[in-house]
Amino acid sequence: MRTFYVRPQCEAGYGTGDGVSYENAWNGLASVDWDALAALASAMVLVCGDPAGRDRVIALRVDWSARAALKKAA
Repeated sequence: MRTFYVRPQCEAGYGTGDGVSYENAWNGLASVDWDALAALASAMVLVCGDPAGRDRVIALRVDWSARAALKKAA
């Protein structure tokens, strides 16, 4: 399972902004690359809430394999 990172939006952004590391995190939730996540069976997205450090983190597991079952249930 791959891990991606999202940090609070800031003007300067974070490194390459590709989400593959804390240093290169996506710049706010609006910058999440959903196509990159959809290309994987499952992924972990760490939403880091403190721009000064890693002490506040919410872990979200994205599992696209359950998507078809959810659509049938709706």
